[in-house]
Amino acid sequence: MSRDMGREKMGKIKITSGKGFQLTFRNGITVSVQIGFGNYCSNKENDRLTFGNVECPNAEVAVWDITGKDILSEYLTENGDEALDEIGWVSADTVGLIINWARKREK
Repeated sequence: MSRDMGREKMGKIKITSGKGFQLTFRNGITVSVQIGFGNYCSNKENDRLTFGNVECPNAEVAVWDITGKDILSEYLTENGDEALDEIGWVSADTVGLIINWARKREK
């Protein structure tokens, strides 16, 4: 197997504008977790945030498949919630649940 083929099948981790990250799993699902100024979290109005160690008790989360189609709504409806493209003020525990759901989801 060539190095490029191996990388293609691997997931990836991406820092997004210094205020969050994206995880893309082998199944092609991407989870975006954002905690910076302008995001739907406790830091939404905090324009004094600087690059470095930023903390927040909650986050904005979005999930999409390899085609770019939102699938967070599927997670939400499976758990009895309203179907949305992204959700805000999500606790760390719930972020973990969403990440685990996305990692285990079949293509």
